[in-house]
Amino acid sequence: MLAHNRVSWTQKDITMEQCLRHHFGILKPNAWLHQKQVSHTISDIDISQHASNHDSPTPSLVTLGMIQANRGKLHRAANLYQKAITTGKNSYFSKLAHIELANIMYEWNELAASKRHLEMGLQPKRPIEDKDIQSRACCLLARHISIHGGCAKSISLLVEAHNILKVNAISQFSLAQLAATAIRTACRQKDLYTAARWAQRLPSQTYDIHINLLNGISHCYLMLGHNEPLSALRHLNSLSHASQKSGLTHYLVETRCLQALSATQTARSLTYLKEALSIAAAEGYIRTFVDMGKPMIRLLQKITTPQLQPYVIKLLNATEPAITHTREIHHPDSPIEQPMRVTLSHRELEVLQLMAKGFTNQHISETLHISLGTVKTHVHNILYKLKAKNRINAILQYRQLDEPKT
Repeated sequence: MLAHNRVSWTQKDITMEQCLRHHFGILKPNAWLHQKQVSHTISDIDISQHASNHDSPTPSLVTLGMIQANRGKLHRAANLYQKAITTGKNSYFSKLAHIELANIMYEWNELAASKRHLEMGLQPKRPIEDKDIQSRACCLLARHISIHGGCAKSISLLVEAHNILKVNAISQFSLAQLAATAIRTACRQKDLYTAARWAQRLPSQTYDIHINLLNGISHCYLMLGHNEPLSALRHLNSLSHASQKSGLTHYLVETRCLQALSATQTARSLTYLKEALSIAAAEGYIRTFVDMGKPMIRLLQKITTPQLQPYVIKLLNATEPAITHTREIHHPDSPIEQPMRVTLSHRELEVLQLMAKGFTNQHISETLHISLGTVKTHVHNILYKLKAKNRINAILQYRQLDEPKT
């Protein structure tokens, strides 16, 4: 991922460089592909030791952050990037940390924070010369643009970036990432012609597992776009196994989501999705699910597992950026009071509003200063009066009523 010829390494940085190159598959793949446990041990212990002993720990912190992010440990990675930004001041690696942190903020749906870190990573006062880092930033910017319906503009940006950066001989991983981002964006718009053209730009198969996973996942998006779910599912089974075996949880979450979309039986789809949710919940993944669009939303609405419902509600709330807040229920002009007034009491409306924010029963109890048993009674009454099968159905009705009128 990093173009090492653009980084000035000192003699005592050799161990650090080897860790970087080893992690991203630039060296021979023996340890990374076939001795995963050894690779992880080297990454964690050696880099942590290097960070504590080195006069400038920023490169070590960024590297360890990348490793943790690929393992799906987003909170650990974010903390490491924050430390790198603090210790690195305005250095090359601090800017890289800003961009990597922007990617995590995007995943958490903290879009304003993501844009802020992206801008700080690309400050013109001291621009990043490394073309691979510029490529990483372009991919993230394109994803931001596509959220607001600018998919054509997003694709144009990626085409321009590809044409400019390819001349500068960027890494195979960066080329794969550019193509993968474009394929996802085009498939979301059902522009399969554009997606197929970008698929031709994917690098050929290598020993780098990151590139192979990106390539494989990208082709699965195309298969789903061409309504070939069984072919996609066969490939995804191999990809998910490779992700799991290599400890690359970041890719595993996405492959499980795609397996859920590929399965032809609803029960099987929900099994895959529940596994994805169980893996992703603790680290707060949001955009991986939300960016898959309406098919994923329809599946999320069918999840009834009590332990997963607060997380599912959070994901569903993130699917409609236009509704950025819920109205106070005591407001006399609030549309939620008008249609629901005859069926739900004031307290039930309060409980429903907190349910829509993703609060658990325990959290609602603490917020409204009522017993847990009382909360459960209110929830039961809400579901009964609205003829809702579960909390999610009730919340969907609430959100429809709360949508601003234009």
